[in-house]
Amino acid sequence: MESLISIIIPIYKSERYLDSCVRSVLSQTYSNLEILLIDDGSPDRCPQICDAYAEEDERVKVFHKVNGGVSSARNMGLDQANGEYVAFLDADDALKPDAMETLYFALKDHGCDISIGWKTCVTENGKELGCPYKTESAIWEGTEGLENSLKDHPACYAVWGKLYKSSIVRDVRFSEGKKVHEDSFFFFQCLMKKPRICLCDRIVLNYTESENSASRAAFSDKFLDILFFADEKKKMIEECFPELKTLADNMIIKANLALLTVLLKNRDGKYKKMESECIKTVIAYKDRYVSAPQTGNRMYYVVVRRFYRIYKLLYSIKQMMNNCKRGKEYGD
Repeated sequence: MESLISIIIPIYKSERYLDSCVRSVLSQTYSNLEILLIDDGSPDRCPQICDAYAEEDERVKVFHKVNGGVSSARNMGLDQANGEYVAFLDADDALKPDAMETLYFALKDHGCDISIGWKTCVTENGKELGCPYKTESAIWEGTEGLENSLKDHPACYAVWGKLYKSSIVRDVRFSEGKKVHEDSFFFFQCLMKKPRICLCDRIVLNYTESENSASRAAFSDKFLDILFFADEKKKMIEECFPELKTLADNMIIKANLALLTVLLKNRDGKYKKMESECIKTVIAYKDRYVSAPQTGNRMYYVVVRRFYRIYKLLYSIKQMMNNCKRGKEYGD
């Protein structure tokens, strides 16, 4: 008999996408599912939509809570999950029809603790843009998953697109109060257990690239969480896997580069000191940098060659030109 899979979906202001998200789960070729809709105090019609799905299909379970953020909602889902396996899905994304079947049998066939698929990006209007990374198949054992995470492998970024044995996530929780990279830190904690991992060369998820996504959002203090979680990861590595310290330093470089990339959008002078500190850190650790062909190395070379300020200026000019072009197209 197929094992029960619990799919946890945190929901907040997702009325526009919720139907396609839940429908994609209900129509899975793998049917032994427990669908946990966690209404995180959403102020729109999401609570009523969730309740309607619970009446329609007995596999759907709805939990209403006071708004506490996506981490709080996911933690509630973990507390309520009964499945032998657990998966996460965001309310503005959707599963491919055979996603759970693909991940489940990959995990079972290879005797793994976690199976991982890939995403294809989709615009808010439904246009498919393709996968931003080169998909691959692989088996990671021992500390390989941890090492690949420290090397900045894209399969280690998010919690969705994956299937976990519940034993792996049973005592792991999301860091509440944090808003950026909290999902990669959750996955990192799973990797600390040295799980056997299967990467599947299959697209399992449609990822919606919305204007409100973290990758497109204007800079705010929430992005400082990038450095917070990088420091936490390094402490854990130094304590439990000191042989991986050099790779942990590479991860610190990547975190500072990520923050510098987000700061390209910011013109507030109060963050100039932070930019300087990030640049100093990257240059200080540059001998421990590990190239990541999947994600590119442009920002690293810009920083170590001390061209960041010029690059930021050129970036700002390009953005202004694009905004002017869009204004003309719409008659503004």
